[in-house]
Amino acid sequence: MLQRMTGSFSGFGFWLILLITMPAEAIVIRHDVVDKHYLATVADYPALATFYVDGAHGSLIAPRWVLTAAHTTFCLQPGSLIRLGAALYPVRRLYVHPEHQPGVSHDIALVELATAVSDIAPVQLYTDSDEAGRDLWFIGAGGTG
Repeated sequence: MLQRMTGSFSGFGFWLILLITMPAEAIVIRHDVVDKHYLATVADYPALATFYVDGAHGSLIAPRWVLTAAHTTFCLQPGSLIRLGAALYPVRRLYVHPEHQPGVSHDIALVELATAVSDIAPVQLYTDSDEAGRDLWFIGAGGTG
C-alpha cells in the first residue's frame, strides 16, 4: 500500500513531503537580531524565580507559591534556596504532579516557600480574550536554550 501511495516518489521523497506538510511548533529566533533582544531581565518580569546556578525557573503566583515545570524540581528539596529578586527564599515543600512522567506528560509542579515574598507582586492570571496579535513571553531556560 505504501508503494501505491508514493507513486514515483522514492521512500525518502515520501517522508520528506510528509515532514514538510506537518505543522511546526517552535519559537523563532531571528539570525539578524542580537540575542540580548530575546532575553528578559528581572525588571521585565519581577516574579521570576530562579532555582539553581543553571537557571531553572518558575513564576511567583502567590506570596508563598511558585509554579514551575516538574522537570525543574529534580535538584530542589525542603530547605533549598530559590532566588526572587535580590533575596533567597527557602523551599518548604514540593508538589510535583502525581502522574508526571519525565519527557512525556504532566510536567507541572508547585513549590511552597517557607516564608512569604512581600516585596514582589505575584503574576496575575490573564483572563481577557484579546490576545490575538499580542506578544507572548516564554520565561525560563532549557537544555536547548
